[in-house]
Amino acid sequence: MHMVGVDEVDALLKSDSGMLSICGSFYSSSMGKGLGSPSEAHLLWRRSKAAKFPTRYNFSRFSITLNELTPGLKEKLPPTDSRLRPDQRHLENGEYDMANSEKLSEQRQRQAWKMQERGWKPRWFLKDKAAALVFEG
Repeated sequence: MHMVGVDEVDALLKSDSGMLSICGSFYSSSMGKGLGSPSEAHLLWRRSKAAKFPTRYNFSRFSITLNELTPGLKEKLPPTDSRLRPDQRHLENGEYDMANSEKLSEQRQRQAWKMQERGWKPRWFLKDKAAALVFEG
């Protein structure tokens, strides 16, 4: 493979079946010739047109569908799947304030878990030998 420019590629692939030449751009389209028609170039791929109504991050329609929860999928996902995160759902629905508050809540939970892992002890209740909580106020 030979890099022609910043986003351009020119490659020659060899195999037992023959050779295939690929040239084009990483960002717009690529052409290939060889194997079946050594003299005639064929379009391998072309970038899709931009959406009429762009999304917040200019994702393609395909990219957006990758995170979609389709009917019947939710029951098959593990509880740790990021598609089940409330902040993620709010963000995808355009509810940015709700997404931000969910994210802050999640960060507080993580901080509390870390404190407990480092030996944090509750102020009012302690576990006795039977693992029951006993008021120590």
